[in-house]
Amino acid sequence: MTFRKSFPYPRSEWSRGEHAKRLLAAFPQRIASVMFAVIEALAEAPAPSLRALRSTVRTSLGRCSDGDVDAVVVLLGACIKRTKGSRGATRYALQVSALPRELREELARRQRAALSTEDE
Repeated sequence: MTFRKSFPYPRSEWSRGEHAKRLLAAFPQRIASVMFAVIEALAEAPAPSLRALRSTVRTSLGRCSDGDVDAVVVLLGACIKRTKGSRGATRYALQVSALPRELREELARRQRAALSTEDE
């Protein structure tokens, strides 16, 4: 099986999860930067759709593929609460309590840093 650099869509949940793990193993720095952008975006406000989340992350990073955001959403799993919106779109919200301790600490550090730069 050949390895793709982007996230395949559509696939079964199991297949997407396996591919997301391989993508993380192959490109850890890229996926980590997207992961923190997703976490920060959802910490600010829930996303009304996956398209809106992708757009927010792309704006934050300057450049990012849809597949990277999709892979991160799969990797975060239960840390992201998914609900149905009024028009059937899946809404995404961050469940901070479900994040691993290291990610919660990093999120808090980044938020404190952002607040200190705003004060200056």
